[in-house]
Amino acid sequence: MSAMVLAIAGGVTGAAAGAYAAHPLVDRYARRGTITATLSVLGAALGAGLALRLHPPALAVACLVLLAVALPLSTIDAVTRKLPDKLALPALAGCAALLATAASIAGGYGPLWRALAAAAVVFLASTALALIVPGGLGFGDCKAAALCALPLGYLGWAPVLHGVLAAYLLAALYMLGRRLAGSTSRQVAFGPFLFAGALLVLAAA
Repeated sequence: MSAMVLAIAGGVTGAAAGAYAAHPLVDRYARRGTITATLSVLGAALGAGLALRLHPPALAVACLVLLAVALPLSTIDAVTRKLPDKLALPALAGCAALLATAASIAGGYGPLWRALAAAAVVFLASTALALIVPGGLGFGDCKAAALCALPLGYLGWAPVLHGVLAAYLLAALYMLGRRLAGSTSRQVAFGPFLFAGALLVLAAA
């Protein structure tokens, strides 16, 4: 698959994900065209960028699967505080399958085992945190964290750590901004920050 074809596929995938992600926001806010256009352009840029930067192609496609659900899940979580399994679980399976394909093509399964281990470790750590600190992470967040850890883990343990740290840093900055704006609410949808952290690290890989 040529780089140009992959970039176009990535852009189309990202644009479609952005357009779909706009629906929960449009239902709550006005300016349907502005919201849809903004998320579609953002998705297209991310999709094309990931497709061009990540190799082999199967790894890039796995990351596009992540992007395809990351944008809709982020807006759904922001509006409803839920991360539906009907999007997260198929993405987990698809991403794992594509990473297995990438490992098979590369002729070595070390990165695949590391990716699966990273997803398991992040899921268990997130679940423990959710149980220890009620009202913090939800189990949807735990599954989203595992999904994000799959492609990051394929690249190495450092990207996994960077993705987690980026998610918490972004969430902390958001909460600080809300405090400065006078908000007293401590509830926040964490899914968007998990996906943003992972996508930032993948885009910089």
